[in-house]
Amino acid sequence: MAIIAELTGEEMLIRALNSLADKNINRIIATAAGRAATHARKVGTKEIRKVYTAKSGALKGKAQINKMADGAVINIRGGSEPVKSFSAIVKGKGIFVAIKRNKKALIPRSFMLNNRFVARDSTSRLPFHDLYGPSVPQLFGNPDVLSKMEEAGADMFERRLIHEITRRLNV
Repeated sequence: MAIIAELTGEEMLIRALNSLADKNINRIIATAAGRAATHARKVGTKEIRKVYTAKSGALKGKAQINKMADGAVINIRGGSEPVKSFSAIVKGKGIFVAIKRNKKALIPRSFMLNNRFVARDSTSRLPFHDLYGPSVPQLFGNPDVLSKMEEAGADMFERRLIHEITRRLNV
């Protein structure tokens, strides 16, 4: 025994989707992908800040979003971040730095010179070097951070794609 069902709404949906031009479909995808990339960057920044004391502006500034016709790409560039981008305090004994949360430590033979944090290599006066923490690409490259970013980005892309299609179709 066969069951026959007639769907009247299906034809209307197919006509509505066909009414979208190719240009509109590309714009819908680009808009949804751009929003998903922004959300993924935000989630990545939050995950990094759970472990590290990095400032969110320093993280987001190095993670640029390039929007394209068929999607979006997050480019994360930059060298090692100065200790100033993390939690650093100058006291009489030297510079206390916390790269990771709740782990503040004194950098031996450290001091502030012309608004830079530096440390001597030995007990002699020269040479000294600037103090740096890990780079932003290294922080974003953590597998735990990447997996959360991918998951959040994919979820947001699906939601925004549905939203953009319904918005363009005025449904």
